[in-house]
Formats: sequence, structure tokens, C-alpha cells
Amino acid sequence: MCLQNDSAIAHLSLRYCRITSVGAKLIAHELGTASHQNRHLLTLDLAGNHVTDTGAAHFADALRLNRALLVLNLAGNGIGDAGATRLADVLASFELSHDEVVERRRLNYARRLRATSSHASGAKLSTAGRRASSAHHRGGARKRGASPGDQAKPGKAPGRPGRSPKQPYLADGRPKKDRGATRSKKLSPSGRGVEISESGMSLNASSSSDLRSLPALLAVEVLREATPETPTTLVRGNRTLVSLNLARNEIGEHGMAALLDAVLPLSTQSADPTAPGLFRLAVANNRPRDGASTATGRAALVPAERDSTTRLLSAVMAARDPLLRHGTLSKHASSTFLGVVDA
Repeated sequence: MCLQNDSAIAHLSLRYCRITSVGAKLIAHELGTASHQNRHLLTLDLAGNHVTDTGAAHFADALRLNRALLVLNLAGNGIGDAGATRLADVLASFELSHDEVVERRRLNYARRLRATSSHASGAKLSTAGRRASSAHHRGGARKRGASPGDQAKPGKAPGRPGRSPKQPYLADGRPKKDRGATRSKKLSPSGRGVEISESGMSLNASSSSDLRSLPALLAVEVLREATPETPTTLVRGNRTLVSLNLARNEIGEHGMAALLDAVLPLSTQSADPTAPGLFRLAVANNRPRDGASTATGRAALVPAERDSTTRLLSAVMAARDPLLRHGTLSKHASSTFLGVVDA
């Protein structure tokens, strides 16, 4: 399967296909890496497989830079605290890895080289245009077949002092405009539009960079650039994913707490309409593995203590979800979308 080259795939369902963490790694690699990102797939349904914590970690790596996927369904995949924590990390602010920092610097360097090359080629075209215009004026001032010395004789002018004998005039005595000297648009060797005028060169509006067309490492919102004091680059977490289904897994107290910490800032900050972040996070019917322990070494938490975090997380997400808040989920959501969310 190659999702990167098939632009027609926008919704992919692989429910109950016995996909393991090995298959999850291949799918996640097609969703996005530091060098390429899938820009077409919008929903991915992998409910009822065997993705586990390892596969969830692969999807978390893909969501670091993928800014196209809207819905991810990982219900019933045996995901525990480790996988839920990795997914929560990419929803909050995170630091770029060493490989991502190196790739980002390489992309910035290549972009500066292209900008310098475009500016140099435009400057050459502008210089050539000015030279051609000057030569045209000098050639028009001379009479064909006459030497420069003949042009300087006073008796050769057509009766209009101070004007070139070859300069055409209108009926009212005003000189005609030279069309060859006013041409301002040329094409650069790369084929992009470049406007050349007497005052200099200006790039066409179509050459301005669009964030959606940039590589993901250049389009992500950087919160803190790397400095000698802080040698890592901090970027904003994934705000494109709007629905994540982790129901019927094995997530315990720590996984729920990590997810809650990731979504709480979304409920207190003003949402960006272009990247609002999660609206739905399904965590119902999670049963931690037998013998699971906490970071302090205690036995698994009792259901009442574990479910308190789950209820708080569900309440936060219900407050963010506009369809649940107004009680209109069944009226406005399509059956396909509901099947992905509620599975």
C-alpha cells in the first residue's frame, strides 16, 4: 500500500483486518515523516486490530508533522498507557528531534538558495532590458545611412529645434510613445512571471510561498527557536486532528492523565479557527491490563479512582465538541463519520 502517491484516497477503513504493529508502522510511515507528508488522507479507521502500544507510537510519530488527517480511529487495539502517552505528547507542544532539526535546516538553506538564484536571474533580465532600451533610443536618434557627424550638423534638423529628426510626432505636436521602451513583463528562465521595469525588478504575486505548499518542517508553528541556552526547537502540537477514538483499549490512570493534560489547554485558550485541535476524544470502556502498576510502584488503581480522570476528560471534551454541546450530533453528522467516531 502506498498512500503517498494515490491522491484519490481521502477516507480509508481497515477495520478488523488483523493489522499488527508491523502493519501500523508501514501505514504511519506513509502518513508522514521528516522528509514527506501525506496531504490527501482525511480519515483513517483501524478499529478492532492489534496495533498495541508500539503501533500507537508509530502513529504518534506520523502525527508530529502530518497536517491533513482529521479523524483517527484506534478503538479496540490493545493500546495501554505507553501508547496513549505518546499520542498525548504530539497533541501538546513538543521539541523537534535531531533528524527533524537537520532536515529543517537543509530545507531552509535550499529555499534561500532558490530565492537568491531567482533574484539574480531577475536582476540580469532587468539590466539586459535597460541596455536594449538605451540602444533602441540611440539607434532611433540617428538617421539611417548617416554618420554621427552628419547628425550634429545644424541644417539636418526638420525644423523642430532640440528634437531628434527620427522622433515621430502626433498632430498636436506631442511625441509618440515608444512601445518597445515601455514593455515591462518578461519571463525568467524558470518560467515564472517576473516584472521588469525601469525602477527595478519585482516578483509576481504567484511566487509568494503558501504555507500549505511548504514542507511540514517549514510550515509548523515554531514556538521557540534553538539557542545555545536551549539547543532544541519547540513547535506547536498537532491541531489538525479533530477526532481521536481510543475506546475499548487498555488505557489506565497515567494514560488518561496525559491525555487530559494535552487537551486542557485547548479548553482554556482561544481556538484558532484554521486549526482548532481535538473536538472529540473517545476513551470509554478502557480496562487496564491485569497487574499494571503506576510510576510509584503501587498496584493498579481501583476503578473508582481511575474512572474519575476518565469522567473529567470526557467532560472537557464534551464542552469542546459543538455537536455534543448543542445535542445535535445525530442530525448534522454523516453516518460514515459517526461510524468512525463511535466504533
